[in-house]
Amino acid sequence: MKTKQHLILFATITMLTTLVIPMFIIGITQAADPTDWYMTTEGVLDTDYYDLYPYVEASVDFGLSRYGEMIDSETNIGLEYAGLRDPFAAPAGAGLVSKLPKNVWINGWYIDITYNHQSWGRRNVWAGALFGDLTNYGGPWIRVDNTYDPSYSTETGETFKKPGYEVDADGSVIGSTLMYGGRKTNGTATTGVIQVLYDGPRKFVAMVSNRIYDYHQPSQTMLALVDVKLTFIFDKVDKQVVILKDVKLLDQPKFVMQPLTIGVPESSPVVIPAGLLIQFSNREEWDLGSAPEYSSYAHYYTAGGTADEALDTAYNDDWTLLQTLPPGYTLDGTAMALYGSEPKSAGTYDMAQVISNDGNYVGFVAHWPSVSDWTVNAGDDDIWWRRMVSADQHRVDGTTEPWLAPLTVGEWDFVLAETAEPLGVPVAEQFRGVSVYGVTDQNDGADADNGSSNVIDKEAMYQLDKHFNPWSLVDAVTKDTKNTSRWWDEFTGTSYSFVPAAVDVADADWDAYGVFSERVTVKATGQLVPRSQYTFSTSGISGLPSSTYVVRWSSDNWTETIDGVAFGTGRYEWTTIGRDAKTIDSAGASLITASIKQKNITIGLAGSDMWDPDTTMQMPSVMYQFGVGDTKEDYKDAIGRAALTDNWCTYWPTSSSNMIGVGGPVANMLSYYSNDFTDAIYGIPEYATGSPYSGMITGLACWQRYWDDIADGPSWNVYSSYDDPTVGYAVISTYIDKNGTEVIVVWGHFGRDTYYATQWLHGDAARDINPGILQLQQAPAGLTSIILQIDYTDPNHPTFCIPELLGTISETEWVHEYTNIYTGATVVETKGGIHDP
Repeated sequence: MKTKQHLILFATITMLTTLVIPMFIIGITQAADPTDWYMTTEGVLDTDYYDLYPYVEASVDFGLSRYGEMIDSETNIGLEYAGLRDPFAAPAGAGLVSKLPKNVWINGWYIDITYNHQSWGRRNVWAGALFGDLTNYGGPWIRVDNTYDPSYSTETGETFKKPGYEVDADGSVIGSTLMYGGRKTNGTATTGVIQVLYDGPRKFVAMVSNRIYDYHQPSQTMLALVDVKLTFIFDKVDKQVVILKDVKLLDQPKFVMQPLTIGVPESSPVVIPAGLLIQFSNREEWDLGSAPEYSSYAHYYTAGGTADEALDTAYNDDWTLLQTLPPGYTLDGTAMALYGSEPKSAGTYDMAQVISNDGNYVGFVAHWPSVSDWTVNAGDDDIWWRRMVSADQHRVDGTTEPWLAPLTVGEWDFVLAETAEPLGVPVAEQFRGVSVYGVTDQNDGADADNGSSNVIDKEAMYQLDKHFNPWSLVDAVTKDTKNTSRWWDEFTGTSYSFVPAAVDVADADWDAYGVFSERVTVKATGQLVPRSQYTFSTSGISGLPSSTYVVRWSSDNWTETIDGVAFGTGRYEWTTIGRDAKTIDSAGASLITASIKQKNITIGLAGSDMWDPDTTMQMPSVMYQFGVGDTKEDYKDAIGRAALTDNWCTYWPTSSSNMIGVGGPVANMLSYYSNDFTDAIYGIPEYATGSPYSGMITGLACWQRYWDDIADGPSWNVYSSYDDPTVGYAVISTYIDKNGTEVIVVWGHFGRDTYYATQWLHGDAARDINPGILQLQQAPAGLTSIILQIDYTDPNHPTFCIPELLGTISETEWVHEYTNIYTGATVVETKGGIHDP
């Protein structure tokens, strides 16, 4: 009898199980995602022409989903380095291992929104695209609601861990079976396609768009709250990817949003009319270590940690519309943020460094501005699926290291509202955060939990300095910083004497960004010789194995004789125009060289981009010829890359020199080459097919995005001289390439735009136009590019203004007060601006 009862009980349980379990199994075995939801972009450093780069020439490939996760589920690529490690989609390659199934690949973003609705009351809406939820991965948006799932009964139980119903492309709930997946919300959401804006030989730019809605279940009403736009910028010769993360308040119907009150320490409560309190973050789990453990060490360098370890940046509060909220602010009595407000007048960014268990690789993520809340251990502390608050563990190290796996969170807290009135806390309609993700070889990076001290790897620092402390227009035109000349020679033997003396660069800085230290290569192979293999002094090098070498160095005490008087100066070795360019570019080059020499910076040579086959028209040229013909295509490799020659006639350096390029990417191959490195670019049509950048000038870091790809909205941040014959546009930009070549380019959409941009730099005494080069000396730190607008209403006497002041990660407005050198008058001009549409 007892056995029969047991059998009946077992049968009953089995029947109940068959009724309940399929509801979850169906969700886990959902259909494969469409292939166009994903893409992979490959780096090209391993095949490029940068023999002077002081680190391993290995490439990063990165995957991308249309939701904004850095994972391509088709190729199983996240952030793959040299085909050997992939911390976001481990292991490297297309294969999978049972220890790291795709449902535990946590990577993406999470947003939490609190506001008051007049009819619905206090609302809390969250959404996250994290690729996995520990049960399943990928899939469409899923709406989690307590009315769908009988396992909990209150709205507080609606979390990213729970299953929900599928949402269609319009945000409507269409599912009837509970399902798990990596994109969830308790409101609803819509997502656009991956929009590739530019895909050049060395630069890739794409944007993904997500719209977040509140969803009122009783009335099944949707209310659009914010757009989340992620712009991915990948210089394919770098080992990192930059993401501009813009969160924008959408227009709201009148009467709907009601005041929201937050507490501020040592102040009266702040009432925000019709605003959203937002906590926005990226989260990523790092499986960087070697098999079979895949474990890593990690340390978070933060402004708000137990020790202030944030890193300095040129990008301070002048480069943002909206700072984060102050530390300790409260919502309904709960302290929310541990740190803030950022950025301050002295800019900082935070950085988490991850070192593989075998000590061979370093991963890093950097966040600007410094974050409100952070942790490296969101997995073990069970934070990965929700917002952070002040009481959470803010770990800068793991509890036991190495471990599987660091899961980093960097969260910004801010308020979006339409009001322009000061409220006691920062308020604006748009917020920008920036994250940089990279992987390198381990060079000198170290972790205190591995018997050492915490040391940021020098190659990671090289990559980060490029974005957060870049070579700028101020550097390029100011003698105090642009004070070097570059030299080239070859020799046979074990030593060489520098004449003139070399810049004194310490051993620790030899391989840092932007220091212009000497480089020695073996002539026969091009192999770079690290400084550790010879002895350096400013007067020469010694201790090399006997061979034939090429040596390049910078000098800051070279003396040029000007009018019979010795005068120390810097030098641009090259002023370059296009071989096939029009005369107007030559005239512009003369104005640039004159303006540069006004700053006591001399010019070495003038030349063309390409060699002229007509012997009667030949002069020095700087671009490498890949083909046997004489067309522009012969100056590109198989994937469209241009490259600089190493030298001219064995004594003038080209690659590794200081260069000026005049004329645009269509007219000058040096500008074509530069277009993949500058922050203001020309959308070369073959690399911008179907993109609004095609044929246009654009600033990559401009805040104005096309905020409404579903309905109507403002235009893209593009500029064209085609639209109005009375208005033209030009670019002045600077950068340093991987060989240490410092380049400044000046070009316009049309030839006349190029010419008048050079006139602006030079100035015009007859018309009291102060030299632009003098103005740039006073420009904000971190300014790498400007877009110049030229008004041709009077075509013989055009006037100028600057609509865009661009850095690597943002833009700024500059209220510039200066004295006109021709009239003595004080002039106040507003240049640039942060373009919040």
